[in-house]
Formats: sequence, structure tokens, C-alpha cells
Amino acid sequence: LTWESPAILGSFALSLLFWALFIVREHSCTNPLIDLNVFRNRAFLAGNIIAFVMTLVINGAKFLFPYFFEYVQGVPPSTTGLLLAVPAITLIITGLVAGTLSDRYGSWGLIALSFCVIFAAFCMFGTFGPGTAIPFIVMAFALEGIATGLFSSPNMNQILSFGGYGNRGMSSSVMMTIRNIASALGVAVFGSAVLSQVFAQGSMNGIAIQQMAPADLVRGFHAAFELGAVLSLAALLLVLAIIIWRRREKKVVPEVQTEAAIAPVVERYMFVYP
Repeated sequence: LTWESPAILGSFALSLLFWALFIVREHSCTNPLIDLNVFRNRAFLAGNIIAFVMTLVINGAKFLFPYFFEYVQGVPPSTTGLLLAVPAITLIITGLVAGTLSDRYGSWGLIALSFCVIFAAFCMFGTFGPGTAIPFIVMAFALEGIATGLFSSPNMNQILSFGGYGNRGMSSSVMMTIRNIASALGVAVFGSAVLSQVFAQGSMNGIAIQQMAPADLVRGFHAAFELGAVLSLAALLLVLAIIIWRRREKKVVPEVQTEAAIAPVVERYMFVYP
């Protein structure tokens, strides 16, 4: 199947129909499963959008690496498992530090830094080939874990803080649902990027992936990693735009004359911005 096949297009159309029906239902019922008004909070919405992108690129790449190591580098499964443990180790270390820094200095700066790091990691992934040295691979995976650690705690803190105090349970559910959707979509998008590039070569049609030469497979993996780099850069630009916009909006707050006069303005800005 290709993205243009009737089965795929029909599935997308059916999915959009059910999403539309779901939104209508949630707006009309007395006790909705998800209070969609929470997405009117710009910080909450932005936090979930960038979480979607980060989860998509991270899990999409994770899905590809076992195949890359097996079919391109010929690495045994035991070595592959050890390599894939590197991001988890650096994530644990960085996550502890990022949570403390987020509480003290805010989330957006750390989130921007995380996208800078993950962009660098995907640029390194894009150079992987049959002869890439293990230390270089470990370094790239370490950057991936650092980026995830810098991102996860500040992003969760931001989303749960701006979902509203009484809606934290729902905010947490929405956050995890969006991340699960992003994970599944990342596998589909990155897997399709590899296969579309590989089978774009006419000589590869009808050949099983196990029978292909590593050099032919590398083109597909590079296409997927380049896609991850582009998405990471786009998310970074979005985060930087939000940071600039927040700073400009904060300058709009008038000079304090009386506590009663400024209280409504302060309350609004405290709710919308970290």
C-alpha cells in the first residue's frame, strides 16, 4: 500500500469523520470526556503541539534503529540492545537536572535547548552508514537522551500547570493520548520515509529488504533522519517564536498603580504564560 492508495485515503477520511463527530459530541454533552475549552489556553495548546513533534521524531527514529543496525551494520541484537540503552541512561541523568531547573527558571528555555540538541542528534544520525564507528553512534544516542531529558519534565510541568488546577487529571490524559498518537504516527511516517526512498529505485522493486545491499538501504534511513531534523528545526523555530511573543506580550502589562487595578491583568497573564 502507498499513501495514495484507496485504502489509506479512505482510512484518513473515516478518521476525520469520526474526529469531527467526537468534537461535536464533546461540545454538546453535559459531562464531556474532554473539555475542549482547555485548548483555548495558548500555553497548554503550544505545549501539546511541541510534545507531539518531539514524541513523533524520537519514537519514529527508535523504531528504525534495530533494522539499521541489523541490515546496514550487521550488528548482533545484544550489541543493538546496549546501544539503545544509551539514550535511557542520559535521559535519567538529564531529566533530574531539567526538572529542578524548570521549577526555578521556567520551561521554555529548556524546551528550546532540547530541540537544539535533538536537531544536532538527527544531523549526526543522517551521517550513519555501514562503517560508522560505535563511539560516534554512542555520542549521537547520548545527545538524543539529553534532549529527551531536557524536554520531558519542563514540558509536562508546563502542560499540567496550564491545564487548570481542577483539570489536571484530564490534562494528563490528553497529554498522554497526544503522545501515544504521535508515537504511532512516527512509526508510520518514518517507516514510510525509508521504504519510499528505497523502493523509489526501480532496481529494488520485488526484492526483500533482507536481500538489499547496505548502501541501498542507507539512502532510505538517511531520508527518514533528514525528515526528523527538519521537523525538529521547525519545532525549534516555533518555540523561539513563542518565547519572543511572550516577552512582547509581557511588556504590554501597564505600570502598577493600585493592586485592585492590576489584579485582573496579572491573573490573566499568570494563567496563560509560564
